[in-house]
Amino acid sequence: MNIAHAVGNAILIYGFHFGTEGIAIPTLITRIAAAVIIITLALNKKQSIYIKKSLKHRFNWYMLKKILDIGVPYGLENGLFYLGRIVVLSLVATFGTAAIAANAVSGTIVMFEALPGMAIGLGLTVVISRCVGAGDYEQAKYYTKKVMGIVYVAQVVSCALVLALLPSILHVYGLSEEATSLTTKIVWWHAVFEVLIWPLGYTLPVIFRAAGDANFPMIVGTLTMIFCRIALAYLLSICFNMGMFGTWVAMFIDWIIKAIIFVYRYISGKWTTFHAI
Repeated sequence: MNIAHAVGNAILIYGFHFGTEGIAIPTLITRIAAAVIIITLALNKKQSIYIKKSLKHRFNWYMLKKILDIGVPYGLENGLFYLGRIVVLSLVATFGTAAIAANAVSGTIVMFEALPGMAIGLGLTVVISRCVGAGDYEQAKYYTKKVMGIVYVAQVVSCALVLALLPSILHVYGLSEEATSLTTKIVWWHAVFEVLIWPLGYTLPVIFRAAGDANFPMIVGTLTMIFCRIALAYLLSICFNMGMFGTWVAMFIDWIIKAIIFVYRYISGKWTTFHAI
């Protein structure tokens, strides 16, 4: 899907000069194609788990409730996260084109710094949920420490690579001198907090959700979104004259606060009193 997406973008943008439509059309087509392929594979009866070709289903309401108890809080948390990003973007737009360009480019580049941690978090969910399902919290704690160490190492490597390639990446974008300087500043500071704080603020909640403690990360994430990412962004950017960079500082403070709360939650062992199933 991603390869077809990239090829489609290149053909429509550079070959047919579609502009922004050249980004949107391949995105839609490749995701529809991927969905069709996945559903086709899921209907294969040779798989140990597959979807029956029938409209008659007997719902396991107990199991559905357990799934939604985890899925709904996580969905709400993500929804509010993107809502907060929209609000912050409206603030960024007031600082001029250089700030808008720097914010957009920085947001794309720093995703590569966080990518290993995000990917490892998906696997960690399965590991912790199996341990908790077996009632073996000592194993859950063991794998938490082990995987957290892996995340830290992976983040160091990814951030080092991004920073090493940053001049070349920025050259491709062809930004103005002001936007380039601001982007460089953001990516470097993001790398520092990515290595030191991000795993504590974003990997630990994975453990809580896998154990069935999904409401707590949602509440913390919602409150920090409102009071740090949004309110603090306006305070730092406007009142303290930090400009667009103030919105990123507010995000870093958000990470720090969440990290402190989640570390305390983990050490307290409160998450071990929950059971997803």
